[in-house]
Formats: sequence, structure tokens, C-alpha cells
Amino acid sequence: AQARLESNLGKSVVGKNAKNLFGITHHKCQYVSGKYGVYAKYNTYEDNIKCYVHIQDFYLNNIHGHYASDLTYTSKLKQLR
Repeated sequence: AQARLESNLGKSVVGKNAKNLFGITHHKCQYVSGKYGVYAKYNTYEDNIKCYVHIQDFYLNNIHGHYASDLTYTSKLKQLR
């Protein structure tokens, strides 16, 4: 659901150019290959998914009020399940 929302079904610039479907900001992860603006850039979509799996517990538990500026973000994710 998050990939669908963040990447506009894979059509976003960050999703296509940085192979970042989840809108993950740049950080130090073994799967991150560089930086695309403030976002993490990946060599492959598979690397993006591996990174997401690696950080998902921390990220999703702290998303509301910390990472997402949209106050209805969590509700939007739940609707897309």
C-alpha cells in the first residue's frame, strides 16, 4: 500500500529515476546506492524492497507525526490495503 501511494503506482519521478517506490529518504543502508535529492537511490527495485524490509518495523512504527507530514497518511495506507 505504501509503495502504491508513494510512487503513484510506479509513475513518480523518484519511483522511476531512483528506483525508490516507498519514498524512503536517504540513509545509510547496505542497499542504498546513492542520493536522489533527499531520497535514497537504488540500483534495482529489488534493492529498494530489501531495504524497505530491513527498516520497515522502525519506519512504520514511527511514521505518524515523524516521517509523514500528511496527518491522514496512516489512514490513506489503511484504505489501500
